[in-house]
Amino acid sequence: MVQRMKAAGGILIGKTNTPEFGLGFHTCNRVFGSTRNAFDPRFTAGGSSGGAAVALALRMLPVADGSDMMGSLRNPAGFNNVFGLRPSLGRVPAWPKPEVWVSQLGTEGPIGRTVQDVAHLLAIQAGHDGRAPLAIVGRWSHMGLNIPLDLRQVRIGWLGDLEGYLAMEPGILPVCSAALQHLAEDVCTVKPTQAAFTLAEVWQTWLRWRRWLVAANLREFRDDPLQRVELKASAQCEAEQGEMVSARDVTGRPSHAADTTSRYRVCFSASTTWPCPPRRSGHLRRRWIGQCPLPGATWTPTTAGWMS
Repeated sequence: MVQRMKAAGGILIGKTNTPEFGLGFHTCNRVFGSTRNAFDPRFTAGGSSGGAAVALALRMLPVADGSDMMGSLRNPAGFNNVFGLRPSLGRVPAWPKPEVWVSQLGTEGPIGRTVQDVAHLLAIQAGHDGRAPLAIVGRWSHMGLNIPLDLRQVRIGWLGDLEGYLAMEPGILPVCSAALQHLAEDVCTVKPTQAAFTLAEVWQTWLRWRRWLVAANLREFRDDPLQRVELKASAQCEAEQGEMVSARDVTGRPSHAADTTSRYRVCFSASTTWPCPPRRSGHLRRRWIGQCPLPGATWTPTTAGWMS
């Protein structure tokens, strides 16, 4: 990815701030401190690509790259009023990488101030690379963005707060609903949509896989007593939980994962996109929505869709 950006004339100026090991929805670490929101420093920048999102919002950078496992490109983009995209796995090949077969929850991708900037950067980053065995064959072209969109072919399934599963600040849902009404007046098809799978089960399945992978990635640091004590508490906790995950935990529910994927595709047979409302953050470590304390974001401010 870096080779391609340099070959296209990109100038890499350095590494923007991230949480330790990229673990966390808030960008803070003991080396460089906390990255605060570009529009209001009282609030969080999100994470893990919080430094990149803030640098874009403050026009310190034209575009930026990052990786996304649980919203690391999309979450800070939503918090700082820019755009982040998580491409399909294999669209942007990752190399060199110590493990290329199992660790498939995260993927590299672009972040920018406009959709056009994101598309241009993705077109440079994407493309098959024989060194990455799971890379998607072919290139990705952004030229389709120049074709006028026929809104009559756009079907929007409105998820809202997922039937109360997500806590929302007052006023967020009405604003989003009003925006969707404008799209409906422009002949888009907009209708409320229910997730065709159990969100709590999906969340637990994801956490199980993530903890298992985090434990493997941090093993060399945890095996060294001098480095182990330097790991942040949340990384220690996640690795400890991951070390308790068994092979049965990881592979014991293949039917559940496959069923979720099938149900997800069924939803997209009725809708071409699912908008999910963004949520404003509280202070850097904890935020409150009404009377509901949330230790971190549980959903990603983005539009869900297949990017193939």
